[in-house]
Amino acid sequence: MVRKEAWNRTKVGLASRQRLLTSVCVPTVSAIIGVVILRILGSTIPLTLGVGLVSALTGYGSVVLYEWSWHLVHLPAEIHSQSIREYQALATSHAELRRQVDTPPPPTRDPITLRVQQGNWGTPRNARSPNEIEVSFQIQIRNSGPPTTLDDWALRAKARTGLTCRLTGFSLGSPNTPSITDIRINPLPQGGASAGSIAFEVVGLPLSEAKEPSLGWFLEFSDASGTLHIVDIPPEHYSHLH
Repeated sequence: MVRKEAWNRTKVGLASRQRLLTSVCVPTVSAIIGVVILRILGSTIPLTLGVGLVSALTGYGSVVLYEWSWHLVHLPAEIHSQSIREYQALATSHAELRRQVDTPPPPTRDPITLRVQQGNWGTPRNARSPNEIEVSFQIQIRNSGPPTTLDDWALRAKARTGLTCRLTGFSLGSPNTPSITDIRINPLPQGGASAGSIAFEVVGLPLSEAKEPSLGWFLEFSDASGTLHIVDIPPEHYSHLH
């Protein structure tokens, strides 16, 4: 492979203008000088022409042999350097690809921002068992995305999946008229804000257990596209219950 590539480069090199002048003109000039000298010395024409032709071929062959030998000596190191560069480029490409695969996409910011400002917990007056709780929250909502309604409200606990939580009160709309501009029916505009209260009846645990921070209370609701939103309720809104 090295010899073949060296010969190909030799042919390309000799085909260039500068190398062509060197490989053809120099042997030709040498042959002409030899012919002139032989004629001056009285040699016969056939002998003179023969010597000139041999001189020209020998000179041209020497140029070709030198060119081929030079490439044959230097080509292995060049091929090795080229292989190293290709390997480094391939390794860099693989490292960049792995970095892109291993790097998770940036988290998408939820356009719906909900803040729980206050939580009121208690036992219903007409409770039929000690495992019934009534709870209400004062909340604020802001929408930085497209206009949307917000519905399917629920209160859940991460550590107690078997609880029954029923929505009993909802007053979320415009801060001035929350009962009239119900965001379950009237879309919250982009950049719009809403404030009000929401209430639930919880069945399945006593009030004394509802204050445990390990329960992990959260609110969930859906927008007009069906996307589910989950907002954790800060423990300070239930862990201080008595």
